[in-house]
Amino acid sequence: QSSAKSGKVKTEALGATMVKLETYFQSRSKSGKGSKSGDSGKIVHPDAFIVAPFSCGGHCIDAAGANNMGELTNAVVPCNGETTQFWLPTEELSTFKIESYEYPGLCIAVNYLEGDDANTIARACQNELFLSLDNCNSTAAEWYFNGGQLISTHCWMRGYSSTLSVAVDSLGTQCESYLIANGQFATSALVKEEIFVFADPYA
Repeated sequence: QSSAKSGKVKTEALGATMVKLETYFQSRSKSGKGSKSGDSGKIVHPDAFIVAPFSCGGHCIDAAGANNMGELTNAVVPCNGETTQFWLPTEELSTFKIESYEYPGLCIAVNYLEGDDANTIARACQNELFLSLDNCNSTAAEWYFNGGQLISTHCWMRGYSSTLSVAVDSLGTQCESYLIANGQFATSALVKEEIFVFADPYA
């Protein structure tokens, strides 16, 4: 029974996400740029979203959580309405990028530098290196979005099936503060740590 209930919750969450993003991309093609404001009076970009890990209730991805090397080591934090938690998702052909509102030109990416050797690439695509904020023009910033999971096209082209993921503690009960590319085989095709919801900051 608990398994069926969990599956229903996942299905509903994925459905809501897909509707939200479909509406978003349709509205971008029909309207020009403008602005919107919430109850706090802040003016934000009309295309801004928060990116919320499904398995970490009340938490958002925060660009301010990047260290001085750009690694997203303290990026999964309680949602607070700050603009460092706002993101601008863009779609180019079949790829998807998540650009920081606060830091234009920087996107959530697999940890990669041109010239990295095979071992470093394998570590980055298999949970061993933090995700980072990187130039949006980098292939490491490209993802394929299937309605819930964000699959790294950069890792896939290099032989790894890796998804954007939060990390959890050894008991599986609490979210860690960092983001990873999960390239390890899971027993299920879809796990909570790999599901992300894009939501209006003032919804």
